[in-house]
Amino acid sequence: MPPVKRKWLEFTVGFLSIAFIGSYFSSHFDEFRKIAHLEPADIIAIVILSFAIHLLIGYKVLLILRQLGLRAITYWEWLKIFTVSRFINFHLTQGANVYRSVLLKKDYDFSYTKSISVMLIFSWVDVVFIFFLAWVAFALTGSHWKIGAFDLVFLLSGALFALIVFPVAVYAVFRRLDVRAPRLRWLHDKCLEMAAYTKESVRDHVLLKRFFILSAASFVLYVLAVYIAFASIGVHLSAEASLLFTVVILLNSVVNITPNNIGVMELLYGGLAHIMGLTLGEGVLACGIIRVLGYFLVGGLTLLCLGKKNKK
Repeated sequence: MPPVKRKWLEFTVGFLSIAFIGSYFSSHFDEFRKIAHLEPADIIAIVILSFAIHLLIGYKVLLILRQLGLRAITYWEWLKIFTVSRFINFHLTQGANVYRSVLLKKDYDFSYTKSISVMLIFSWVDVVFIFFLAWVAFALTGSHWKIGAFDLVFLLSGALFALIVFPVAVYAVFRRLDVRAPRLRWLHDKCLEMAAYTKESVRDHVLLKRFFILSAASFVLYVLAVYIAFASIGVHLSAEASLLFTVVILLNSVVNITPNNIGVMELLYGGLAHIMGLTLGEGVLACGIIRVLGYFLVGGLTLLCLGKKNKK
C-alpha cells in the first residue's frame, strides 16, 4: 500500500476508534467516573512495573543486536536509543524501527539489513514465547475457556505450532526460487540474508535461554500491571482473565495498525471485557490507564536521555 494511503488508513482507523470511545462514554459517563478511584499507590505500582518492563524489553533487543555482531554499544547507550525510539513509536507507526536503524548505521555502521533482521527476529521469537507462556499459564490454571467449539489451550497450541512451522516452510520454498530479474534478485538475496541471520539466532541456545527468562519475567510483570489497572477502577480479575488481557497487550506491541495502536487497543480491551461479563468502558479505562502512564514514563525518560545528550 502506498505510504499516503496507509497514513490515511491509520488516521481513519484511529479517528473512528477514538470517536466511538468518546461516544460510548458520553452516554455512559457513570463508568468514566470510575477513573476517580485511581489511587496514588496504583499509579506508582504501574509506573514501576512499566519501567521494569521497559528495561527488560530493551535488553532483549540488545541480546539480538550483539548476536548479529554489534558489540561496541553498551547497554546504557542502547537504552537511550531504545527509549527515544519507543517514544517516537507513540506518534509514528514504524517510527521506532526507522529511528533505530538510521542511528545504528550512522554511529555504529550496523547495516540496515541487520537492523531489519533484528526487528524480524525479535518479533517472531517474542510472539512464539508469548503464545508458549500463555499456553503454559492457561494449562496450569486448568482453563476451560472456549472460542467457538475449541478449547483455548488447544487453539494456543495450534497457533504455537503454526508460528514455528510456517516461517520454516516459507524459507525452504523461498530458498529454492530461481529469481533472474536483477531487482528481484537483489531483493531475494537480501531476504535470504535476513533469513540466515534469523536461522543463526534461533540456533543460539544461550540466546534463546536468556530471551525466554526475560520474556517470562516481563510476562509476569505485565500480568501484575493489568491486574492493578483493573483493580484501581474496582474490577478484580481472575487469574485467567488477567492472563488473557496480558496476551492481548503483548501482541499489541508486535502489530501496529495505528501509532502504538491508539484507539484499537482500547477497543480490543473493551470488547474482551464485554465478552467476560464486564463493561466495555471498564476495559477501555484499564487499557487507557496503562497507556497514559506508560506514555508519560517513556516521555519523561526520553527528555532525560535527550537532555544528557545535549549537555555532552
